[in-house]
Amino acid sequence: MNYKNIFFPLYPVEHNGYTWGERLTLFSRLIIGIREILIGKNIRYKFIVLINIIKHLLFYFYNLLLFPVTILIYFFNFRFVHISSWQIGSYVHQLDTIIKQNKLNNKLRLILLCPNFICSNTFISKIYDEEIICIKNLISYFLFLPFIHNPLISIVPWDFETQNRNSIFNKIHRDFFKKFKKNTIHVKINNLQKKYFKREYKNTICIHLRDNYYKSSNTDRNVNIFTLKKTINYLLKKKFKVIRFINNKSKKLHIKNKNYSELVIKTEEDKLNQFLIINSSRLVIGSQSGVLNYNLISETPFLLTNAIPINNIMVVKKKDMYIFKKFKKKNNFLSLKEIISHNYHINPEKIKKGIKIIDNNENEILNSTKEILNLKKFTINSKLKKKYSSSIKKIGASYTNAKISNYFLSKNRMII
Repeated sequence: MNYKNIFFPLYPVEHNGYTWGERLTLFSRLIIGIREILIGKNIRYKFIVLINIIKHLLFYFYNLLLFPVTILIYFFNFRFVHISSWQIGSYVHQLDTIIKQNKLNNKLRLILLCPNFICSNTFISKIYDEEIICIKNLISYFLFLPFIHNPLISIVPWDFETQNRNSIFNKIHRDFFKKFKKNTIHVKINNLQKKYFKREYKNTICIHLRDNYYKSSNTDRNVNIFTLKKTINYLLKKKFKVIRFINNKSKKLHIKNKNYSELVIKTEEDKLNQFLIINSSRLVIGSQSGVLNYNLISETPFLLTNAIPINNIMVVKKKDMYIFKKFKKKNNFLSLKEIISHNYHINPEKIKKGIKIIDNNENEILNSTKEILNLKKFTINSKLKKKYSSSIKKIGASYTNAKISNYFLSKNRMII
């Protein structure tokens, strides 16, 4: 265990032992925690549960003691943003969506506690520092930390989390693009680009997949990189440069071409360079991983492959495209209606015995890539498109501005 995590906030979205939901109340945490400490078998997890109970108790009594301060904060319309800033994807996903929701509706004065030690990407706060009050000072962090757990003066991201059956994630982003034609953070991003980055990547395709390195967490979102090899070779033949972002444990593809490279992302400088390359490239091909959330702040088109779960579609721009994983029972694929009725669009990890999750194959990825790059057109009849739209109209994904691949729809009409 990394002991600095003791000084992190509690999670804003938590599991109660049965399902994911909004952060736990103190009473709920005590009940769940006592049960885990008494009958749980994982010693490490018992320690984490105990630490979280102690932290929650301290935060609770601190807020009681400073209740008059809480009232002042509330009536002056200040709100602390409670997000998982230590997770690459959640940091951008939660922060960006809360800010957009606030600009659409509330007009509150938002406060983000973001000392470097709790942030996965330290440059993110620089992008948003005109939209939200960013507090990096360590002493201020510890003084204000209990306040982000006070429901009266804090905002949590549950309303737009994928596990929320009534998620409004895609709706928020659609409504924001309708109301605000220009996103002010792009000015900040362009300034970062000019300051730190001089190279051109207009003919570059970026690739980032959640590979089999991620074994300690849910593996449903993992992707076999070799399903993308056909696409990479095609792009290289078309004279594109291809950059794949990897970690130290990722499998290498060993493609011998001067226009193909694999960049290991380790340091904060690497993370900034990764984002700036993405932001200046022609296209990003990815899966449901932390890096995918740069889609919310970059104007570069994204092709989301192997989307799962699909309650939210994690690409939001009109020039984005997506295809998703399928569910197979014996020799038949489950229809979208069946997927949604079984809640696999929210909790794919709870599939019944005999059902398999099927990755996108190499042709689905290749032809969707051709389609988003306008290198080949695939047409389908309007009835099929309407049928697909009707199939997802009851879930949050129906609001996305991104388009599903025509090729993918035509080849998988049996599930619509």
